[in-house]
Amino acid sequence: MLDPRPRPPRFSPSELRSGTGWLDSVVWATVLVCALYPWYRYPFRLSDDETSPTYSDTPTALQAGKYLLLAPLALAALWYVGRHLRRLSFRDWLLLGFAAVATVRAAFLLADERSVATADVVGPIAAVAPVAVAAGLGLARSPRAEAIGRAAFAFAGLLILVHLAANLVQIVLWTGFDQLPALGYPESRAVRFGGLWDDPNSTGTLSAAFLVFLVARAGFPWPRGKLLLGLAALANFVVSQSFSACVVLVVGVCAVGAVRLAARREAGWVGQGLALLAGIGVGAGILAASIPLLPFVFDLPLFDQVFTGKEASLRSRLEADAWFAVPAGPIEWFVGADDPSKHENAFGTLMAATGFLGVGLLSAWLVATVVSAHGTPSFVWVGPLFGALVVGSLFVPYLTLFPVASLAVLALGVPPANSERAFVGVREGLGEQGGGPRGQGRMRSQGRLKFL
Repeated sequence: MLDPRPRPPRFSPSELRSGTGWLDSVVWATVLVCALYPWYRYPFRLSDDETSPTYSDTPTALQAGKYLLLAPLALAALWYVGRHLRRLSFRDWLLLGFAAVATVRAAFLLADERSVATADVVGPIAAVAPVAVAAGLGLARSPRAEAIGRAAFAFAGLLILVHLAANLVQIVLWTGFDQLPALGYPESRAVRFGGLWDDPNSTGTLSAAFLVFLVARAGFPWPRGKLLLGLAALANFVVSQSFSACVVLVVGVCAVGAVRLAARREAGWVGQGLALLAGIGVGAGILAASIPLLPFVFDLPLFDQVFTGKEASLRSRLEADAWFAVPAGPIEWFVGADDPSKHENAFGTLMAATGFLGVGLLSAWLVATVVSAHGTPSFVWVGPLFGALVVGSLFVPYLTLFPVASLAVLALGVPPANSERAFVGVREGLGEQGGGPRGQGRMRSQGRLKFL
């Protein structure tokens, strides 16, 4: 007679002696650098003087400092990857390939003193790509995978609360002492707050992605702790006043609904893939249909000044030259320009910096990430967050921005590669119940493509 009770995972002696504790430290150190490094922006009034009337440009040394901290962590991760080359999947090679092409291209231009723009564009992903690959390899055989899953969710929730606390401090200083954040303008109600990072788009998108994850994994009704975290994320989302964050939230939630509906009907990988695309399309359609209504909504006295401050930004994102720049010659088409221009569209910016070679490798990795997640419990949120990130990056170049791009690679890059034990930890962190035969069946892989 079959025993329906879940059994704890078993590990071979070689797995228990794998010694990946130092790798866990490398991964967490990378996450901490990415999440906390931009703390200086608000207290020292450093950002971009072209977009902020009260800030100064960030010194080059401070901009490069994050990569000096991430470089030894990436090298340590590369050493681990080098010891396990036979375990690398096709998806891992795509990400490492992009990192290699981007790093060589940026280093060549820096050494030749032509431009730092390429390094600025590709650095956020290239610097953490080895860590993401190594984390996936290590987590797959780690006996601490469940604890790591719980810790990852707890850290994400803590980061949301830190952003909320920073927003509250900034709101108090604005209302009481007229101290504006980076994207706040005098005599305007369109004051946008960006939390610890002092970046409304990035903090708003992080909060939107966290809400999408809660909708995908926590179910309803949410436990009290998850409800409080959801409200905190919603507060960060509202005060950011970010259109691109709205795109991420709407597209992500619609994609979650479509994937869940397909899963209930026991659709195969083709059906669930089509459902994911349909959900992304529905979310984008809802946003497109709402654009003609914006003038009527914002014509109300409550929204008039807010819309006045956002109108120029919204219109600039719909102009053709904000999306794409045609490379000048065949070399630029293939590897990018020496001094690439930056655009509101992430893929246009990456095209200018890395050409078809870099964009092709990164796009293939994004698609392979979703395909490899299919049949695993992480697909219900990896798929929607993939769609939300791609569509959102059409309006703000998130795939080129630190720390959003770096955290996105770590969040999307690790789950499809790891064992299901980490997902158990995430479920426990969310307060879900599991363990029955039906629950265990959902956690089993359903024909996952092995080469990914």
